[in-house]
Parts: sequence; C-alpha cells; structure tokens
Amino acid sequence: MKKTTYAYSLLTLLLFVLIAPNQVMGQAFVSPSNEWFIDDCSFSFSQGTTDCDTKSYWFEDTVTIDSTVYYELRTNDPDPVFEVGAYYREEAGVVFMKMDDNTEEFAIYDFNLEVGDLFLIDDSNNSIELEVLSIDSVTLISGERRKRLEMAFAISPPRTTYWIEGVGGASSPMNPIYTFFLDTWVELNCFHQDEMVEWQLGDCMLTNTKTEEVPAEAITCYPNPATDALFLSTPRDHLIDRVAIFNLDGRPVAETILQGGQPLSVRELSKGIYAVTVIFEDGAVGRTKFVKQ
Repeated sequence: MKKTTYAYSLLTLLLFVLIAPNQVMGQAFVSPSNEWFIDDCSFSFSQGTTDCDTKSYWFEDTVTIDSTVYYELRTNDPDPVFEVGAYYREEAGVVFMKMDDNTEEFAIYDFNLEVGDLFLIDDSNNSIELEVLSIDSVTLISGERRKRLEMAFAISPPRTTYWIEGVGGASSPMNPIYTFFLDTWVELNCFHQDEMVEWQLGDCMLTNTKTEEVPAEAITCYPNPATDALFLSTPRDHLIDRVAIFNLDGRPVAETILQGGQPLSVRELSKGIYAVTVIFEDGAVGRTKFVKQ
C-alpha cells in the first residue's frame, strides 16, 4: 500500500510538472523573472528621422484587488509613449491587463489560440481584432523552444506581427493594442529571464548606458518612409562591408554587400517598420530603422 501511495505521489508530481509550464518551464509572461528592454520610437516626417529611447519593464510586487491577485508592472520610463497597465495577471495561457484600480481588466494575449481564431483586445477606449495566420516555434538563446503565433490585423493592406509565448509581441509587448502605429511605435529589443538574455532583436542596454562603435545617430537612411530604394548615410571614415535588414520579429529579410552610394532595394518588402544593421570593414556595427510604405 505504501509503494502504491508513493508511486501515485510521483505520478501526481510528474503530471503537475507537465501541466504547469508557467511555474516549471518558465513560460509565464507575468513573472518577476522576466525583464523587457523596449524602444519607444517616433518618426519625424518633416525631418525624415527616427528617434528611439530604450526603456526597461519588469514585474515586481503583487497586489490583491477584489480577491484577484495581480503583479505590478514597473518601469524606468516616467512617460511611456503608449499607455501600459498598472497590474497584470496570467491564467492558463491568457494574459490580462488592468490599467488601474478603477478600470476593468481585459485580455491582451491568448497563447491557446489556433490558426484562424480571432482575438479581440478591447480596453473600452480602443480596440483591435487580430487573426491567427500561422503557428510555429522559436528557440530561445538557452535552447528552450517557445510557441510563436503570427497575428494579422485585418486592414488594407493587412499587417502582421508575432507573439512568442512568455515573451509577448514584437511590437508594443506590454499593451499590444498599439501594435500597428507607424509614426510612433514601441518595439521589443531584448527579453531577459532570470537576468539572462533569452531573445534579442536589438540592444539589451538602456539608452544612457548604450555604447556604439559607430554612434546610432551617425547612420541615417533616406527617404524615410521608403517605397523602392533606400540610401544610407554613414561616417566617411567607415567603409561598409555588408548590410542586413530585419523585420520586427528579428528575421533577416535582406542582406547584401554594399558599395558606397549604392541604394538598398526595398521594393519587395511589405509595408511596416524595419531595422537596418550596417557592418563596416573595420568590424564596427551601426543600426538604424526605416518605414516601408
């Protein structure tokens, strides 16, 4: 009888491990183990320039509101470009956000969705309905695989973004209702878990500690927005070796060896925001962003 009870206890523990990935596998979005480095960006159409400031977000203390336990969102950003919630919670793969003590919570992620499902994000003031186009997985730097959903916004032409389980969206991860703004936007640079980098699309440092061998402001691109061709302006004492263009989920969409004065062809790219990484012959690296119309 004791052996049966012991075996049953082991089986129960194993089942708990398998069905509770949020606690055991670290896939929870709402967790004090997580930290996001996020760019607040704005595009000046009059000057043709893009300015971004890197901020950090993390969850810390818990608070109970009407018998529901939430984590408080913390940030070093005194004035976020878009509203973020004060409180977050997660239940069975669905992430809920609550703006403040006096507003109702609403769902901002559901990682249980299937291809073709629709998902409405509605905070009573703004709303956006997304459709799941495809589902695959990505490998984090630690080697752990995470579910990824390709989400589409049904406008003309349609735009897409990606959600990674436990990481959130590539754009506006703390409040994806603002995902598809073009002149002002928020994008994920870097995701940390237990103080280790797990997913990286850009710099994992705050703006005031960022160092670049080639200052970011020294690299500009024009016209911005671009339609067919994109030109790069770089310091004269740095010769370009190659250039890579990435979409917002970190996938390279173009890479070329570029000689001085040559334009980049962006005609085949879909409308949206892209990151450009420039690798120079002396090993220096510079980055900029542009909008494809």
